[in-house]
Amino acid sequence: MGRKKIELAGLRVLVADSQWLLAHETVSQLHREGVEVEGPVATVQAAIDIVRRGPLDAAIVEAGLRGGDLAGLRALLAAKAIPVAWIAEAGQGDASRFDRGADAAQFLRALLAPDLS
Repeated sequence: MGRKKIELAGLRVLVADSQWLLAHETVSQLHREGVEVEGPVATVQAAIDIVRRGPLDAAIVEAGLRGGDLAGLRALLAAKAIPVAWIAEAGQGDASRFDRGADAAQFLRALLAPDLS
């Protein structure tokens, strides 16, 4: 029997990436899947404001995001138990980081339901 594909439609996901064009490509990929995107934002402080404002199902955040306390953002996401996909530069992805330009929806599915991806 085939594996069930996790449904992303209706999820609220933060996108925080300082590279505008790539951030908008990520947003477009997620919108095609029916994801409600918060952002994109280009600074840590803007991301913190969104996380504090309301419930999120997940976050996609540039690993080197600037403009605030990145450790504080990490701690806030952890405290709220929000799964995070960290955007890495090409060739530096791993289990919690995905290469910039990769399929964000596919990675989000793997993050949210690793045994289904």
